[in-house]
Amino acid sequence: ADRGIAASADGGVTLPDKAVRAPDASWISFERWHALGEAQRKDFPEVIPDVVIEIVSYYDSYAAQRRKTERYVQQGAVYGVVIDPERRKVEEFGARPHGLALDFDRIIDAGGASR
Repeated sequence: ADRGIAASADGGVTLPDKAVRAPDASWISFERWHALGEAQRKDFPEVIPDVVIEIVSYYDSYAAQRRKTERYVQQGAVYGVVIDPERRKVEEFGARPHGLALDFDRIIDAGGASR
């Protein structure tokens, strides 16, 4: 059953501190989405995703991705993940939502293969 909206870095959100950000991947529960007013849903929705994933790449340092992920969690994200395919490292923040399954080995392999 669908329980929320998944997004890639193509779509951004407006955080509570008014910064506009676009995680590499994110998921917003329908509960959070439907709590927004119509004006809050336009352009860059004014909502913090429940889940955010940042992936370290050649143009992002691990420290920068970690800071961004910590910021999401501080502002209300339930769960955040930083994935560094090069170093095969995964760091999790917050509590993984019930029913969420991520295959980190597959994500890391895919990240390494795309270089």
